[in-house]
Amino acid sequence: MTAARPGRNLLLRDGTAADAPVIAAMRQTTLSVIAAPVDVTDRDSAGGWRELLPGAGPARVRIEAEGRLEGAVQGSTLMARAIGRTADAYRVEYDNGDYLHGLFQIARLEAQGGAEGEQSYSLVLESAAALTHGTAG
Repeated sequence: MTAARPGRNLLLRDGTAADAPVIAAMRQTTLSVIAAPVDVTDRDSAGGWRELLPGAGPARVRIEAEGRLEGAVQGSTLMARAIGRTADAYRVEYDNGDYLHGLFQIARLEAQGGAEGEQSYSLVLESAAALTHGTAG
């Protein structure tokens, strides 16, 4: 059995560099890799089993993050990117040093403010091009 890994160690950075700034203070982050299969099953398929065409069909990565905004700069940057519908560089890092980076577009941005004065956000990033996956060391 492998040891559990703390979720707080999944970081979302603004840019692709290893030392790029972390976007706000994330409390929750979800990364999904979605690959739409292409079914090529025909009457000659072995035993009626479905056959998929390897490497075909659209693939995408979706990142959902929520947390606390650290200041006006982060909120303004995220808002400008969401309204502008631009594709910007982001990097996701795992606690073991592995990473995924490339262009993403903000598909959803929500900001909330509470009576206690804390501003929070939630956002969804959708990949906008091929991504690079790297391993530590």
